[in-house]
Amino acid sequence: MIDAELLAVACSIIRDTGWAFYFTPETLARGAELGLDRVHFYALGRGGVLGDVEPAVVSAAFGYFNPALVAGLWNAAKAVVRPRVAGSAYMQCSAEDGRLKLTGLGTLAGFVPAADKILAATQVDAFPLFAGVAAEPMVDDIAGRAMQLLIVLREYRGSAHLVAVRAVGLDTKTAHFVTRPNDAAMFGWGARRRARHRRCRPRPDAGGRRDHGSAGATCLRGARRERADGVRGWPARDPTGAHQLTRPANAGADLNA
Repeated sequence: MIDAELLAVACSIIRDTGWAFYFTPETLARGAELGLDRVHFYALGRGGVLGDVEPAVVSAAFGYFNPALVAGLWNAAKAVVRPRVAGSAYMQCSAEDGRLKLTGLGTLAGFVPAADKILAATQVDAFPLFAGVAAEPMVDDIAGRAMQLLIVLREYRGSAHLVAVRAVGLDTKTAHFVTRPNDAAMFGWGARRRARHRRCRPRPDAGGRRDHGSAGATCLRGARRERADGVRGWPARDPTGAHQLTRPANAGADLNA
């Protein structure tokens, strides 16, 4: 298997598995112990490795989310728990999830050393969220460490993706609408703005393939016209704090990109 083939297989597995612990009963119980519900524990737990920073910093590191949503969740959560405490707790939750689900899996003996080697070869430049989670201590037991390595490598993949999106001139909101227009509400975007981006959906070319490039170019032109809107018209944070982010972990969402 050549490198490109390995990446094509591994990246989707890392993307889909690295967040599997986010909304498990055990993670939610730990959040409740800290005084946080599932969405606030997600925001502060995932972003807490950045430290006690302004919401704009977290929003920039996450990408894709409506910054108003991130600010509401972050400020409310850090009024209850210090960000670094929540970040450390989230990392421990991932280890517990690994112990619960991966213990006894024979392939871990090969995966963990390989993942450790890959992590040691990475560079953190321009990837603050990855740098933060990679700096967190990891456990020594193989099942717990396997899941922690998955979430760290997921943030590596996600950070690289985020930088690549910006490098081609797309803002992350537009990129999100290109590929996942039906998940707008989960990321804090309203139906009115989602409708504006329906033109961004990739259309099949003559061979039946989805042309993401042309869709992105269309969205980029629209985004330039809309950029002056700022945050006006963005939906306020749901007063219940619920949002679609509260869907169970098996609902198929990818809370990243």
